[in-house]
Amino acid sequence: GVSFTYPDGQPIVQDAGADFEAGRFHLVEGPSGAGKSTLLRLAVRFEEPNQGAVLFKGKDIRALSPATLRTKLAYVQQIPIMLPGTVRQNLLLPFTYPVNKDQHKPEDSVLETMLEDCELKGVALDKEALNCSVGQKQRLSIIRSLLLKPDWTLYPGPRWKQCWNG
Repeated sequence: GVSFTYPDGQPIVQDAGADFEAGRFHLVEGPSGAGKSTLLRLAVRFEEPNQGAVLFKGKDIRALSPATLRTKLAYVQQIPIMLPGTVRQNLLLPFTYPVNKDQHKPEDSVLETMLEDCELKGVALDKEALNCSVGQKQRLSIIRSLLLKPDWTLYPGPRWKQCWNG
């Protein structure tokens, strides 16, 4: 029963509902402007519904702070964001945030395995991340979210094969 309307009065999501099973990939598809990305933004509290509630593991996500929710539910944006620095620095960036202070920072060997698993075998950890292609940046963003071992990872991009079986 989730609905969302932008401040200009344009309804984007109306009375939406879905159940997603843990450990499976789910495709949300539809025409441009149908509200697919908005649904995912609602799931990670980048937006708040005007009506209804988003539940995670049976509980209203408003019971969790956005920071805590986002440690459990990773959202990878369609347009990848890399900061100046190496691939390694960009992959390890989430471990610098206070909310992740108790997370174990992975060793280079883990990062290299994940690069291989995501078909980025030729991308060196010391490569300047901003020099990567858009496709490489998208995969690096997915790896970055998976390194925190969230319960779920959301990616509102085009169909892309599963890159990590961990």
